[in-house]
Amino acid sequence: MNPINGRELWPENENPTLLPPDVEKRVGRPKKARRREPEEPADPKKLGRKGIKMTCKECGMVGHNKRTCKKQKTTIASGGGESSGVGPNEANPAHSIVSAIVSTNTR
Repeated sequence: MNPINGRELWPENENPTLLPPDVEKRVGRPKKARRREPEEPADPKKLGRKGIKMTCKECGMVGHNKRTCKKQKTTIASGGGESSGVGPNEANPAHSIVSAIVSTNTR
C-alpha cells in the first residue's frame, strides 16, 4: 500500500455517507430539557465543576472527602465511636419504666 497525495487523488466511494440512527421515543416520563443538536454550543451561563477543589467535611483538608478521610478511620479504629457500653434496655429509661408499670398492673 502506497501513500496518496491529497484528497483529490482518493478513489471515489459509491456508498452514501453514514448518519447516526434516528432518535426513538422512549418509554416513561419525558426529560425536562430538550435534546441538543451535536453542533449546538453548550450553555454559556452554566458553570462546570472543572477547577473546583474537593474539601473534607471532617477535617477541612483539600484533596479528599469525608468518605476517604484518614482522620475518621483512625477514630473508628481506636474505639472512639458512639458505643457507650449501655445495653438495649438501659439505653431508653422510659422503656424500662413502662415495662415496670405493665408488670405491676398484670396481677
